[in-house]
Amino acid sequence: MRAEPCENEMEAHVRGEDRARVLLEAGDPAGGLDAMPAPVQTNFYARVRRLLVLAEAHQRLGHLAEGHDWLLEAHDVIATHGHVRLRPDAERLARKF
Repeated sequence: MRAEPCENEMEAHVRGEDRARVLLEAGDPAGGLDAMPAPVQTNFYARVRRLLVLAEAHQRLGHLAEGHDWLLEAHDVIATHGHVRLRPDAERLARKF
């Protein structure tokens, strides 16, 4: 299934990240990694969400070192920029490692 075409570059990027997250939640971490668009300069909240998807996808694929690195980066951004709403998600994921 494909999304409607989008001319807005940022919206297309967010759609790609959403698709990656949906594939991960559906049990397809490899598909989620493949669907994840290249990073763009964005706000820190979106950056943490992206990092958590990458961390969880790698964790599910058994790439624990790489997943842990993404998780540490997410924790650093949360600590530096105060995105406390995402801290429970990061802590939940940390318990899986």
